[in-house]
Amino acid sequence: MTFPIGPKEYERWRRRCVAGVGDFLMLVGIGAGVVMFNPSLAQLDERFWAKLSLMLCGILPPVWFWIEYHYIWLTAPKHKRPEIEVFKYGQQLSRNIWLAFSALLLALYFK
Repeated sequence: MTFPIGPKEYERWRRRCVAGVGDFLMLVGIGAGVVMFNPSLAQLDERFWAKLSLMLCGILPPVWFWIEYHYIWLTAPKHKRPEIEVFKYGQQLSRNIWLAFSALLLALYFK
């Protein structure tokens, strides 16, 4: 399994889209961590921020994985997209990190 470089690399707009959404999801995750680790924020407004953080971190990543596959990877020209094994490997790593982070947030929410 080789990682895509050279002519197999995504076009510039696809890379920017993936990087932008990845950065946004990372900021949502950091915000959720700040809310959960700060008891005064987590309890504010009947735990609104804690609930919102859990909801966003639970829903947005799987939606992004679906969009990335169907609208970014599948629509890319075959010679400009990563091999399916490389793409699936990246998705699996991302999913595992997301699940671990979600479990941590749930543990903090119900402590």
